[in-house]
Amino acid sequence: MNKIEVGSLIREWRMGSGLTTRDIERLYHICRASWNCWERGDVMSPKWISRMNEITGISIDTLSVMKKGPTVSLSKLAQEYEETHPTIVFKDTDTYLKTIERYK
Repeated sequence: MNKIEVGSLIREWRMGSGLTTRDIERLYHICRASWNCWERGDVMSPKWISRMNEITGISIDTLSVMKKGPTVSLSKLAQEYEETHPTIVFKDTDTYLKTIERYK
């Protein structure tokens, strides 16, 4: 699911609940401008993702695509690290110590 689709879910929840953005502002103390941005698929901070989950019941996993900043899975980062930082295995302790001494 992308940000626009999640924004649509947020709008559907609000409309299905019979609420206006003015009602949201009054009931939940959330600025109407912010709510409108989120309904359009704009990003939100982790604090607001958690709050949106509490209000709408939309899962944190679904809402997490709205998070500010890049969204990269940790497994992908680990794979990229392994590809760019090969593991060095020494045949014995002496070889390891000699190598370290050489680079001091």
